[in-house]
Amino acid sequence: MERSERHSGETKYGFLRLLKLAADGIFAFSIVPIRAAALLGAAAIFLSSLFGLYALFAKIVLRKSPQGFTALLLLITFLSGVLLFFLGVIGEYVGRIYEESKGRPLYIVSRIVGSRSGTPGNLEGGSLRQEAGDRLRAERS
Repeated sequence: MERSERHSGETKYGFLRLLKLAADGIFAFSIVPIRAAALLGAAAIFLSSLFGLYALFAKIVLRKSPQGFTALLLLITFLSGVLLFFLGVIGEYVGRIYEESKGRPLYIVSRIVGSRSGTPGNLEGGSLRQEAGDRLRAERS
């Protein structure tokens, strides 16, 4: 979609400020990047384990060893994957604590069945709470 030029003036947002805005949009409202880190760590662990099994197979069965720093490469990749995975696990805990600390309700009441008006009414004034209490007392007597 092509847009026309700005009517007047110049934008006040430079490239770095736009980049910061994009990063805030990605990281501030979800824990998806944290989950992506955990998945990337799990993938690194899996791939380094596969390469380790291949190196053992090549050494024992094929009687030739992969050339280079195989042990060092495996160790660094595997431990980096473990660190990244557990960083994602810890981040998941922090993300859940953050979501809980926002204090958002699990659900929003849009309609009350059996109320006089059928609308939520004044939730802060306590009229619904009083109406529900009156209804409960009437049912008990």
